[in-house]
Amino acid sequence: MCDALCRNHFYLFTSIPPRLSGDKLAYQRDCIASWRSAGFKVASVNGSSEQKDVDALDLGVEILPGTGAGKPAVIDLLAAIRTKGCRYAGIINSDCAIIRFADLACKLRTALDRTLLCAERVDVDTNSVLQPEACSGLDAFFFDTSIMPADFSPTFRIGEPWWDYWLPLTVASQGARVASLDIPLLRHKLHEPSWHREDWERIGQHFWSLLRASRAPNSLDTELEEFWANTTLTTAQLDALAVTCFQWLKTREPVEGMTLLPSDMADVEWLLRSLKTALKMASAATNLRMQDRTRMMGEIVKLKMERDELKWANATLGAKVTAMEQSRSWKLTKPLRRLRGFKS
Repeated sequence: MCDALCRNHFYLFTSIPPRLSGDKLAYQRDCIASWRSAGFKVASVNGSSEQKDVDALDLGVEILPGTGAGKPAVIDLLAAIRTKGCRYAGIINSDCAIIRFADLACKLRTALDRTLLCAERVDVDTNSVLQPEACSGLDAFFFDTSIMPADFSPTFRIGEPWWDYWLPLTVASQGARVASLDIPLLRHKLHEPSWHREDWERIGQHFWSLLRASRAPNSLDTELEEFWANTTLTTAQLDALAVTCFQWLKTREPVEGMTLLPSDMADVEWLLRSLKTALKMASAATNLRMQDRTRMMGEIVKLKMERDELKWANATLGAKVTAMEQSRSWKLTKPLRRLRGFKS
């Protein structure tokens, strides 16, 4: 069991990738420094094949074992949190730096009673230019550990898609509060995803099967009304599902009264909140375009199917007419048709 000091720590859990070098290693050090500066103790959960490589990076973080050999499952991080016995904890993707608000961990504590707080990243390119339309996921969660889900699918792994939707939705379905941060908190250098589209679709179908079995929180349930009859979803439907879940999570009510900057910097905090609102509006506009495109693609697919059905019906009818014209009865009745004025 952990002592009282351990329980009072605000731990931030991640999974640092092994075999980092050069700029990637330097960026990882920057991320870890930003977490510590915010007041968090840092722990990395890694499989048995990764632990020695992560330890050799000399990042000064606590390394905890996962249950498998490689990339840990999210349940491994949840198990590590339970082992620590801390009242508050966070999970963050390893490539996201925390914007340096003083005493951030202490300020977050005051807002987390039976609450999970979602943090969306701000993407920047290699020149640190803002990329407001790039992000489609949530990269950090801060929460009261008493509301952690007791049962979580082992399919979801840190650094892969869909788990960042399933964790808060599971918490919400259990009756705890899910809130959003209305101020930018995470900075992330844009890069190609570490997973393939086939992985996204495979895990997305699993996500959908779990969601159908448990049903979504009421307001999201209504938004997904047209999907519930389907046991599996098309690629276009998965795209629409992801957009809907992401928008629902992003629009959870922020924690009322929580401020991250000193009172004499209230104008700066207002400006940052306004920036977050502007980013949300830009993202919402992008998602609307995506939804319109998805609907258009669906209509095109439907029209193509109808066209193909008509072609098949026409071909079938043509074959039947040809067979009839070549039949013995058709030939025998040819004189009769002429007497009645039909063309043969």
